[in-house]
Amino acid sequence: MAIYTKLTKNNVVKLARNYSIGDVVDFFPLQGGSANSNYQVLTSAGKFIFSVCDEKSVLSIDRQTNVLISLSKAGFPANRIVRTKEGNRFTDYDGKPFVVVEFIEGEIPESLNREQLYSLGKLLAKLNNIEVVSQVRTTHPYGIESFVQVHSHTDEFVDWLKSQENRIQRGIPADAAKSIIHGDIFCDNLVVDGNNIKALLDFEECCNYFQGFEIGMAIIGTCTETDKIVKKKSKVLVAGYQHAARLPDKELMLIPLFAEYAATATAFWRFRHNNVLKIGQDQNTYKEMVEIAESAKFQGLDLV
Repeated sequence: MAIYTKLTKNNVVKLARNYSIGDVVDFFPLQGGSANSNYQVLTSAGKFIFSVCDEKSVLSIDRQTNVLISLSKAGFPANRIVRTKEGNRFTDYDGKPFVVVEFIEGEIPESLNREQLYSLGKLLAKLNNIEVVSQVRTTHPYGIESFVQVHSHTDEFVDWLKSQENRIQRGIPADAAKSIIHGDIFCDNLVVDGNNIKALLDFEECCNYFQGFEIGMAIIGTCTETDKIVKKKSKVLVAGYQHAARLPDKELMLIPLFAEYAATATAFWRFRHNNVLKIGQDQNTYKEMVEIAESAKFQGLDLV
């Protein structure tokens, strides 16, 4: 992904002075992240990530950093916010929210093995059973409530999306379980240490939303190959979740629909981002998620 906001050494040094993190030794840009410009910064006190939030509002970052503080207090492995010398969770750079977090040592995986998938399932169950923090939003940032944003566009994809919207709304019962969720579980938001998931990164999409959506998103984000869901992988992920927090049968049976929903929502986000807003360059990436949504629909309960 592109670095939208370019920082010089002088910029980084000046920003670092607002924090008790020592003197800047070196820094370099990080790839990944579609809404932030991220830099790893080495100081005399340790390693940190500087993030300029190019596409997020102050309200969104206020909510996100509040969640991260709460998760840290709960002992959950996630980004740890570094407060400014004045005690603020974030500040401003060039009119955009600016956040500093501690760097987490480990590897960002390209894919997960069986043990890592099982570990991820257990970690998600732990997250989903943490008490919901105040101020967290109650809709997913690119969930079904947002699909209307592209309804006016004439495109074969929009026709498919509208059909999916009706199907998903009919299929999710009003009493489906909700909890705090990460909401964007892909490999580039994970840190691994051997066969264990060490931490979850980037809680930008965190919300109080359907637990099944969390599992479904994890399935489409970590259990796919060549535009299809690999059921032997999704079964391991779900088994890890079940080991840590047993799901009622009615929730378990909804997971294939939520995997379909998660893929549909991601297809919507990519189409809007690249084809409507024209922020990204690849106008066809949404098609991958259309195929994955159809894969979830076809495989059904075989996924769990």
